[in-house]
Amino acid sequence: MIGVIINPYAGTGGRLGLKGSDRIRIKNPETPKKVRRFLSELHNVPIITAKGNMGQNFLEGRYSELIEVGGEETYPDDTIFAVRELINRGVKAVIFGGGDGTARIIAPITRSKVPILGIPLGVKMYSGVFAQTPEDAARIVNGFVKGNAELELRRIMDLDEYEYFRGIYHLRDYGEALTITYENLVPYGKEEVYDDANALADYILSIMNDDVYYIMGPGNTVKLVERKLGVTSDLLAVDVIQNRKLVFKDADYLTLSALTGKIRLIVSPIGGQGFILGRGNQQIGPNVLSKIAKDDIIIISSLSKAVKLQCIRVDTGDSILDRKFSGIYRIIVGEGEYLAISTCSHT
Repeated sequence: MIGVIINPYAGTGGRLGLKGSDRIRIKNPETPKKVRRFLSELHNVPIITAKGNMGQNFLEGRYSELIEVGGEETYPDDTIFAVRELINRGVKAVIFGGGDGTARIIAPITRSKVPILGIPLGVKMYSGVFAQTPEDAARIVNGFVKGNAELELRRIMDLDEYEYFRGIYHLRDYGEALTITYENLVPYGKEEVYDDANALADYILSIMNDDVYYIMGPGNTVKLVERKLGVTSDLLAVDVIQNRKLVFKDADYLTLSALTGKIRLIVSPIGGQGFILGRGNQQIGPNVLSKIAKDDIIIISSLSKAVKLQCIRVDTGDSILDRKFSGIYRIIVGEGEYLAISTCSHT
């Protein structure tokens, strides 16, 4: 028996270009589809869940018991009560749909007693307890139920959104929690890497063409390229450059979706995780990515960060696009210097 709870508000800020959803109480319209993707790969596993939008409304009848918490609106206290009740009922694992904020609430309750696993519904998901995709979350649970998975303590991390909106980037460490690992489907937590990337940024500027829209992803390395163009931007923003000038600052999904013409994407993988799509840059969603060829994704990174990566990860929100962007990438690590890394395999 496993417990499943859903945070219906998680990830709402992603397409809007916000840096999290902690302050937002708008239900994410993408949650039903993502939970359905999880269920599509899940074997016949007995589930206990919470009422209403904390689980019942998303699980399409695939639960055997309901706990008396949840409803149309849900709150952090409901999550705390639900997790405690699931543990009292003897679940073997708590599977939650949400982001780092949800993990931060659950981890102090479960810690090393009961393993947790996140279905990735949030914006950033820097913690090391999330599956790469909803389908992968199901594969991990299937392996766990068969006794083929392993348990491991992983870090719970989250951006302090209140400090961030005051202009302070502070990634907080909230300790460890026991999670389920299976093959390479659960990335580690985000690692902060600070290297001198000036020469790399100069090289990227030298290969940028006129009349091309460059969607500039988040992160220190990409923002250094922008600063060399005289553009001051937010560390976690997605911007658009054309002809070496800023066209859109902190663009959201609708703005990016309206772009026409030649489009390229410049991104840097998240340290320790390897994500280039689907974590912290969800403004670059399916409608945008359908206009971009795999060869038009320019990945840049310091060599010290790139060599630590197991593989490159993508979670576009669309399994067809995930396959489109799978394969080997040449990560630019310097002038004329590359490191070839493949996307993570799914077995």
